[in-house]
Amino acid sequence: MATKKRSQAKTKAKAKVKAKAKAKIVKRVAKKIAKPVNPKPKAKTLLFRRSEMSFAPYGGPPGEARIARLVTPELSRTMGGGLATFDGCSIEWTVLYDELVVVVEGLFRLRVGKDVFEAGPGDVIWIPEGTALKYEGEKALVCYILYPVDWRRRHGL
Repeated sequence: MATKKRSQAKTKAKAKVKAKAKAKIVKRVAKKIAKPVNPKPKAKTLLFRRSEMSFAPYGGPPGEARIARLVTPELSRTMGGGLATFDGCSIEWTVLYDELVVVVEGLFRLRVGKDVFEAGPGDVIWIPEGTALKYEGEKALVCYILYPVDWRRRHGL
C-alpha cells in the first residue's frame, strides 16, 4: 500500500512539473502575441504651416523645381511626404518607392514613356515603384506622399 501511495505521489509531482512548464510556455507565447511587431514611434500630431516651410532647389535648369520634405524617416517609420513646386522644368527620375501626387495648384505633368498625364488642382496621380518618369509643370504645387519613407536606406543611397 505504501508503494502505491509513493507511486501516486510521484505521478502527481510529475504532473505539477509538466503543468508549470506548460504555463511558462503559454506565458511566453502570450507575451509575443501581445507585443506589436513594429511598435509605433512616440510621434505627435503636427501642423506644417506653408509660411514656415523651407523649399530647397530640386533638379536643375531649365525652369525651377523646389521641394519641402515634411514627413521624413526621423518623423515616421512608414510613409513620407511634403510639397513640391514645378515651373518650366523637366526632371527625369525612376521612383524607388510608391508615390501619390495630389495637385494643389497650377498644371502638373507627368511623362511615363509615351504617356503624358496632365493634372490640375484636385487631381491625383498614382505612381508605382520602379516607374521611369519625368516630372514637369507650369506654376504647379503638388503634395506628394510616398512609401516607404526609408527608400534611400533600402536602396543603399
